[in-house]
Amino acid sequence: MESVYLCMLLCVICAVVNLNTGAAASSGVIDKPCNDTTESTVCTLKNSKCISKKCGCKSGYKNKDDTCLKILGTSCSTTSDCNDPPNADCLKSKCSCKATYVEENGVCPKAAGQNCSTITDCGLNASCDKVGSPCKCKDGFVASSGLCAKPSSAVSSKIALSTVCILMMLNVIYKLL
Repeated sequence: MESVYLCMLLCVICAVVNLNTGAAASSGVIDKPCNDTTESTVCTLKNSKCISKKCGCKSGYKNKDDTCLKILGTSCSTTSDCNDPPNADCLKSKCSCKATYVEENGVCPKAAGQNCSTITDCGLNASCDKVGSPCKCKDGFVASSGLCAKPSSAVSSKIALSTVCILMMLNVIYKLL
């Protein structure tokens, strides 16, 4: 019985340590206190400014990993307006991903099936074996509009098959009784 309590105590200690290490304050610029006088020395990120006494991203930009990235779909007039995120361009007066790239979580990774320039070029749930080879969906994912997603029909098929198997087993057990 003592070993059960010891195990529970260790679990609680591990949980507290994990919570405390995950709650460390950001050392970045976003959310640092500022005012009109300190804006230029505190809000030093490109496309950041002092908003409500805290550093934040300018209108049309969003914070991602303490970087102010242009929000895809916002208006632009030149390609340089869309330099962040990388691989975005000003197309039809809107920041959009360049050809062979797709929008995923506000950034522009290489589309599935497109050759990668670096091994980290591909989007979520995709990988590139070597530079110059195509981005391939990881096991369990399929390409859909350039992104790698779980196949919804496969999930439905597995559920249906599992249901049939369970019903067959119950039928066999019922007949044995």
